[in-house]
Amino acid sequence: MTQTNALSYMLSQISPWTGVGLFLFGMIVGAIFAYSQWKTVVRVTQMEKMKLYLFSTALVRFIVFFIALMWVAYPDKNIVKIIIFFIGFMVIRVIATKKVKKMLREKKHV
Repeated sequence: MTQTNALSYMLSQISPWTGVGLFLFGMIVGAIFAYSQWKTVVRVTQMEKMKLYLFSTALVRFIVFFIALMWVAYPDKNIVKIIIFFIGFMVIRVIATKKVKKMLREKKHV
């Protein structure tokens, strides 16, 4: 089976509604990730011993993302499903980053 045929096969295994659901799930996980990261940054600026806190919150965010990714990939490990989820995740991350940059330029704090 060639790569094109394999990709066509994997795409045929996903319904359009599944794709939309995976994209939205990726956006939700990305929003949770961005929100927790923002709260970590705000809290760290008020702490003295921040290394352990930074490490532990980054580890928790990574574990949550990894569990969500494994849940999307299970049981068929369809790469197209993983890509759709990841695109949704990255869309929200880009939007959140732009919003935070805009807020920082305007000197607004959440």
